Amino acid sequence: MDKRFPLLRFLAGRLVAFLAAVGAAYVLAALTATWSVVGRLEGMGVSVPLTDRAAMSLQDLGGMAGSLLPLVALGLLIALLCAALLARWLPRWRGPLYFLAGAAALTCVHLLMNLALGITPVEHVAKRISAWPQPCRIQAI
Repeated sequence: MDKRFPLLRFLAGRLVAFLAAVGAAYVLAALTATWSVVGRLEGMGVSVPLTDRAAMSLQDLGGMAGSLLPLVALGLLIALLCAALLARWLPRWRGPLYFLAGAAALTCVHLLMNLALGITPVEHVAKRISAWPQPCRIQAI
């Protein structure tokens, strides 16, 4: 396979890396959303035991797969393609570029969820953006 299909092996390696990144980012995003809800509940005075937190986290990992997982995958696809393009001209910055692209993708996904559905675990970012004047908000998003 090494000598006959080098392109296939190259693309398969990239696909595995992308799917691993999507999986890790999805778990991070889903757990952040769950823990944000738990934090809001505790802010209202509701006590949430550790076993309930774990159950909520596991349930949300499966429950958000239909909506959040495709958004994370699309956001990462766009961001990582842009980072790959930039890494061609800035090879020494390859690692930080991919890291920043992933962080930007997740932040954009959460901000777009806030705009569309009124929900976001990145609450302090949403509050800062809503305090900006209208023309700045449009350019930032």
